[in-house]
Amino acid sequence: MALHGQTNNQPADDYIHGLLAGVMKQLNFAEAGKFAEFKGEIEGFIKKRDATVKDYEKQYPTLREKWCTQHKVIQQQFEALQKAFPDWLPWLQECACKLSHDLYLGQKNLAKRLDDAKGPLELARDQAKAALDQARLRREVLLANTQNLVARLAAHDKWISEIGLTPGPDQQQVVYTFWFKLLPEHIQLTPKDVSDDCNKFAEGKLPADICKSIWADAGPAGSGPGHPVPWLLPPEKYSDQLDEAWKLFAEAKAAYSEKEALFKTSPDDTATVGKQLDDDQKTLDDDIADCLKKHEPVDKCCKTPPAAASAAVQEQVQKSDRDSHAL
Repeated sequence: MALHGQTNNQPADDYIHGLLAGVMKQLNFAEAGKFAEFKGEIEGFIKKRDATVKDYEKQYPTLREKWCTQHKVIQQQFEALQKAFPDWLPWLQECACKLSHDLYLGQKNLAKRLDDAKGPLELARDQAKAALDQARLRREVLLANTQNLVARLAAHDKWISEIGLTPGPDQQQVVYTFWFKLLPEHIQLTPKDVSDDCNKFAEGKLPADICKSIWADAGPAGSGPGHPVPWLLPPEKYSDQLDEAWKLFAEAKAAYSEKEALFKTSPDDTATVGKQLDDDQKTLDDDIADCLKKHEPVDKCCKTPPAAASAAVQEQVQKSDRDSHAL
């Protein structure tokens, strides 16, 4: 009779080892998931969810008004800087675009070299961890959307003041600060309910457009699926966006837990593999001896005949004896 989960032709020993591996995988999955901790996070969010949404609804008009005030000044700076620096585009392409892309390629190549040294399970685990970290960051930024908007708008005020309307010392730095810091962040925060003119402002003049030919295979890092965060999203959509962020985080957490469990069950990182090879080296002579014991030398000259052949020889001898007696 087969054990539960065991086929009739499967040895019981194989089944038990498989059963143990399955249980270990489930234990590793639970450990990686830290579900008790996750439960506490969810309960904590539920308790403060209504207050978080209401606070954003209350602060939104002031934050939107602040953005609109800055937008008027940024529009003026946009025009003034292009007139003051007619050669601004090749400056940025040669310096900001090229150097940032060189850095990206260096980081990409290093990451590939590091990944090439990983085992398949380790690599899958690390990729899932990176996705989880990104989902966690998006969730945390959205949870503190109001505070993050206040901080970003304050930083934009500082940049606006540094740039001014009349270029002075460090002119080249001013060009970089405006097009690669202030302008893209300001556009990212754009409220959804502004006019088409606002939505079309600076079209074709953002870093992704300026560096398009150089950044062919790269671009600024995002914050995961959906609109980059933080931003001045409509208050009535805030609760839904929070739910979506939690959903993406939960999915990424489950995926990571699965990959971590597989890795812990059969670790294939260089440290583990190296230790196993060291252990194998220490026992190599014994392993060879055990293997050789399975094989016995064969005497091809006087080897013991098979049982059938031996019986035939014996019968022939007996027949010869009978013939001799008959004579």
